[in-house]
Amino acid sequence: MCWLGWLVAAVGAAGAVVFTAFWAAGDLSAEQGVSLVLGTTLATVLSGATAYGAGVSIMLGAERLQLAARAAGVSPPSPGQPARDRMTGTSTE
Repeated sequence: MCWLGWLVAAVGAAGAVVFTAFWAAGDLSAEQGVSLVLGTTLATVLSGATAYGAGVSIMLGAERLQLAARAAGVSPPSPGQPARDRMTGTSTE
């Protein structure tokens, strides 16, 4: 999820550059240019920070879950282990 935050930031920065170029070329008035560039920048910062924060939150939650599983003495399941056995950490083989 963290990559999504950086992707949003890159797309927003590109959008701000395009709006700035239109403004410099005279296709937009000063009021339109300022509002588009500032609006794009603010939306990018908020969206990127939200996506990045969600990714960090997911990683922290997974780390806490792993620590709790270790403290309970449950070993992490192997990738090929059936889903019903993942809850108990036991194997039917």
